[in-house]
Amino acid sequence: MADTDLYLTVMNEAYNNYNKDNNYNPGDAGYQPLLKDPRGVNYPGDYDWVKLPFREDTPITQRYSLSMRGGNRNTKFYSNISYYDQEGVIKTNRLRRINFRSNIDHIISSKVNFGVTIGLGHTINNRVPSENGNYGYILRSFPQRPYDRPYKKDGSYAIGGIDLRYHNVQAMINESTSDYKIYSANASTYLNWKLAKGLIYKPQLSLLYNTNNDFYNRTTDFPNMESYDGYTRESRATAIRYVLQHTLTYKTMIKEKLGLTAMVGQSYEHYNRSWNISSGWDFPTKQFTYIRSAASFGANGYAYGSTLISHFGRLDLSWDDKYLLAATVRADGSSKFPSNGMWGVFPSASIAWRINKEDFMKSFDFINDWKIRVSWGMTGEQSGVGYYTAQRYMGAEAPYYGQAGIILESPGNRDLSWEKAEQINVGTDAVLFNDRLNISIDYYIKHTHGLLFEKPMPATYGYKTKLVNIGKMRNSGLELSLKSVNIKQRNFEWTSNLTFTTINNKVKKLMEGNTPVYVGNYHILEINKPVGSFYLYKQEGIYQSDKEVPENLYKNGVRAGDMKYALDENGNPKRMITGKAMPDWYGGFTNTFKFYGFDLNISLSYQYGNDILNIFRSGYSDRLGQMDANMLKESAENRWTGPGTSNKYPRALFNSEYNNMASDRYLEDGSFLKLKDITLGYTFPVDWVKHIKLKHLRIYATMQNVATWTKYSGMDPEVSYTLSPKEMGQDFFGTPNPRMYLIGLSLNF
Repeated sequence: MADTDLYLTVMNEAYNNYNKDNNYNPGDAGYQPLLKDPRGVNYPGDYDWVKLPFREDTPITQRYSLSMRGGNRNTKFYSNISYYDQEGVIKTNRLRRINFRSNIDHIISSKVNFGVTIGLGHTINNRVPSENGNYGYILRSFPQRPYDRPYKKDGSYAIGGIDLRYHNVQAMINESTSDYKIYSANASTYLNWKLAKGLIYKPQLSLLYNTNNDFYNRTTDFPNMESYDGYTRESRATAIRYVLQHTLTYKTMIKEKLGLTAMVGQSYEHYNRSWNISSGWDFPTKQFTYIRSAASFGANGYAYGSTLISHFGRLDLSWDDKYLLAATVRADGSSKFPSNGMWGVFPSASIAWRINKEDFMKSFDFINDWKIRVSWGMTGEQSGVGYYTAQRYMGAEAPYYGQAGIILESPGNRDLSWEKAEQINVGTDAVLFNDRLNISIDYYIKHTHGLLFEKPMPATYGYKTKLVNIGKMRNSGLELSLKSVNIKQRNFEWTSNLTFTTINNKVKKLMEGNTPVYVGNYHILEINKPVGSFYLYKQEGIYQSDKEVPENLYKNGVRAGDMKYALDENGNPKRMITGKAMPDWYGGFTNTFKFYGFDLNISLSYQYGNDILNIFRSGYSDRLGQMDANMLKESAENRWTGPGTSNKYPRALFNSEYNNMASDRYLEDGSFLKLKDITLGYTFPVDWVKHIKLKHLRIYATMQNVATWTKYSGMDPEVSYTLSPKEMGQDFFGTPNPRMYLIGLSLNF
């Protein structure tokens, strides 16, 4: 960020340009006075606001795991307990988790066996509240003026909007608590019953119970709490899911070489969730944080549930393990949809030819296995559908002149149905050179019909959006996987694993008339364009003289040094598709080396062809005097100061929205190559460890998020404000993935 000298230079330049453009003189109502240097004789130097939210010491992560297994001929058991403790890079951020799991399998007779699994878990997450919102620690720290400090001379907090430009991050950290606790329990059981030769009946039952408690407190010293003497919000949610499934499987050989496996099944899944939230404000002192101590209260809550019923079947045929045929069909009925769209039927089929088993392939002895396969199938999606979205329902949340009232909360959609995807896949798998090389190649084409989308509605309707099925989308691409044993000797081995995937995504159909659909502030859905396309103003440079500025823009205050955008037929800046959030291709590359007892694992990941909208730069750090926030050093030093000085960064100008409109100036190449992990370990010889009653002993050290090579100027090219495909690729200065150092010990008794 800019230091005080650069900051004052740019801000005063911005005020001078503003006064000049508007013909303001000292004493005029709109005149902006220049900033005076606030530094005195004993000025201790600029404050490093960038480091303020982050821990000063190295965050520590701990993992512990203990497992036991055993049994006899008829009974096997396994138990594991694990503990995980991770400190985040942001102060006060910490995650702790303990899990227990145990399962037992028992053979009752030659025809019947069963198993039981239970699991318990507890998580405590001391979260970073509102990471990407108004109270985001990083978001409120970086743009502070460089000469300001978090504390006044009397030791009290500096106040945002008075002493500081933004809310005081130090006060936000010290005077708030955000704890999220989860308690979970799950259990499952199954039974295998051989009814006859080749015929097995298998019922399964699973239960999941989850309850969480979300506690958030701000003391009276938290920023912007002048109206309250402290505030606490606490919510509790309980979720129960149970699934009952029955399958009947028959397996036989019809002839010597023809194998048949047939399966039919049915499952019933039910999910219930209840949620209650209460809040309290105005506490006696900051030491009181629980709601019972508050002078004022508020509460809310709801409960909902859904049911999914499925019927399914599968048929597998195999001739001499050479020609393979599989066909499946499933019918899913979801209570989330109306009765006329509740059921979806999703068939699939595949064929495969193990070509290496043919007689004409016997001379190719370097081929251990080679399969060619083709598949077609359909799947359904309902995850974007609310529990009562299809229903027209009312809510009792509209008090009117002190009287209870109800409003229409959802218009419902009786035509809502499953989002369906149809995919064709052609691929091949090969194992070569005595298992030294494994190759898998797939080409896929996927058509998605009835895309689920929140359609914007006129404000006069009383609700903002309505969930509808709007159109079609096409995905196609290539998937490649290579596994190789490059060197294999007695005391040295080198193996590699490469994955590579391409994506070609296009919207093929939208609503009536295929009218483009605007998504949020920066994206658009348009025919034959990728989902997640950025819809921004396009920068064509900087106006170098007033003569270059079109007449209509000049009348509106645009001058030399201001942004030059692509214009429409009326001479006004126009939006257009300027990039996409989805990459062209991505993958990973892992190498493992073994030398005597040592092992070294190096893992890389990569992505190419996607764009990232750096919202922090557009909203804060690149505004160059539009607000009195601090700015990036690069932008400030390379701003336009006269003809030919810059064709990228505009002049400094106070109160200028024009230069900071959402344009591709803030759209950056999001491609990257990451060195994700390096692990070095040593496994002690068995002859050594048996003397201390151990079967296995290994020590290792791991470094995660080692290095990143990217043109992106943000903190991490993998951070996104939202994971929605329609709006992904926005970086609002979220917390980056930290570099981590791990030391571990693995032993077996």
